[in-house]
Amino acid sequence: MINVKRKFVAEGNIEVTDELVESLAEKWERGEGPGKPGPFIAGPGRPPLYEDQLRTISVKLPSSIVDVIDDKARALGESRSQYVRHTIMADLMEA
Repeated sequence: MINVKRKFVAEGNIEVTDELVESLAEKWERGEGPGKPGPFIAGPGRPPLYEDQLRTISVKLPSSIVDVIDDKARALGESRSQYVRHTIMADLMEA
């Protein structure tokens, strides 16, 4: 593996080194950072996927099946959960 060193420079031409980041982190963790913490403001977040509340279910499958599910999900650009959810819903709509 090739180890590449990069140089980062902040405003004011200050070189940002690992040592500088560690020393600042130690100060902030002790509560000695500049300024005062402000209120935590959470944004609206992601809109709900469905009108109905989603519930978690747990299913055990053989590893080989999980690998196939992951491959299919990846090919469709979906997460495992999205793929399984869409596949189950499509099957239920056929019934």
